Amino acid sequence: MIYLAFIFLVVAVAAQDVQTGRQLISAACGGRPADVFFVLDSSGSIDPDDFRKEVRFTQDVASMFGTDKMRVGVLSFSKTVRPQFGLGEYMDKVRMLEKIGEVAYEGAGTNTAEALRYLHTKGMTSATVRPSIPHIAIVLTDGMSQDMGATLKEAALVHKAGITVFVIGIGSQVDKGELEAIGSRPSSNNVFMIDNFDALNHIKGALAIKACEATRTPDIEQMQNDVQVQLERFGSCTPLKHLDLVFAVDTAAMGSINARHVLRFIVNVSEHLDMSAGGVSIATVANGCPSGTFNEAPLLDAEEVKKDFASISVPSFDTLMRNMRLKASYGRGDSEHIGIIFVNSNLAPDEFGKSRNEMMRARYQKSAIFVIGIGSLVDRHQLNSLVTNGGQYLEVLSFETIGDIGKQLMYSLCLFGAQE
Repeated sequence: MIYLAFIFLVVAVAAQDVQTGRQLISAACGGRPADVFFVLDSSGSIDPDDFRKEVRFTQDVASMFGTDKMRVGVLSFSKTVRPQFGLGEYMDKVRMLEKIGEVAYEGAGTNTAEALRYLHTKGMTSATVRPSIPHIAIVLTDGMSQDMGATLKEAALVHKAGITVFVIGIGSQVDKGELEAIGSRPSSNNVFMIDNFDALNHIKGALAIKACEATRTPDIEQMQNDVQVQLERFGSCTPLKHLDLVFAVDTAAMGSINARHVLRFIVNVSEHLDMSAGGVSIATVANGCPSGTFNEAPLLDAEEVKKDFASISVPSFDTLMRNMRLKASYGRGDSEHIGIIFVNSNLAPDEFGKSRNEMMRARYQKSAIFVIGIGSLVDRHQLNSLVTNGGQYLEVLSFETIGDIGKQLMYSLCLFGAQE
């Protein structure tokens, strides 16, 4: 009898905790709607009994929301992702809590990247979430992901989608830096580090309240931090949008040796932008050698020289700008169209005027132009005026040191369109 009374007391206290949590949540949320997705780690490093604590924690937090304006979805992940149910699939709370209780333990790898990918491509998309309300993900994990690079890339895309991510790291095997990259900023508000699964009970009320206070607006600072972390850790980054890049190289003006430096730079950029999923395409246009044919026979008077040279056409910079603009405008419909042009000398007034016209046409076509000035002979003011539609002017001392601006260019490309 004493034992049964003790069990009754524990259950009653737990129920009281949830009821108190509901009251706090009600006050904090003010009846506001939200879409909340739970992402549960079911990897082999978690003891099956601890996994059941994770499930009960999810039930308690979901129960605290306690309003028909809150829609809940759940997925679990191990070596693969197991979607349990989508947002709003169970609006009856009793049935929803039963369904959460049925989530099975798997006990294999920790494919956090795939779980985050499912979240932003299927779980919380424009077709599944409600507009103009908080979109929230609550991620629980006890260890490092099996592919940190992929995890950071997917986390950046989750943030770009306007999803506020709360992450709970459990135990001593988690990587704090990785958790902070997964969670939304500020980390002090959105990342919870606890010693064990029993400690989940101590944070559920605070977590639910913070979730109620979340907003849907994409955090530009968060996106900037995501890209910075990717570049610092891996030297590469994943663009937030699909990009069609056209590099314009004036080989005639640069000379063959300098052109090789530029071409190696383009290759290096391609190797450090994530092109794996077809989100980035790269093309080039070039100004080559003069067209026409010189008379190989000796010329005996000035008029013959003048006539012979008049047939030779030297490619102009504005022609290169035009070719770049046109090629960029033919890009894919779901991509940002970007031209990147290299300049190593001052432009003559007529050439500059025609180049400005090409810039205006690019602006009208909504193609962005980046300009890279190389060496001491360029006119910064002149080249800055050729930048348009979110492009940027970058400058480097010489062709030999052009790699110095690689990370800066990749940072700008990976964040392109973030502030739209």
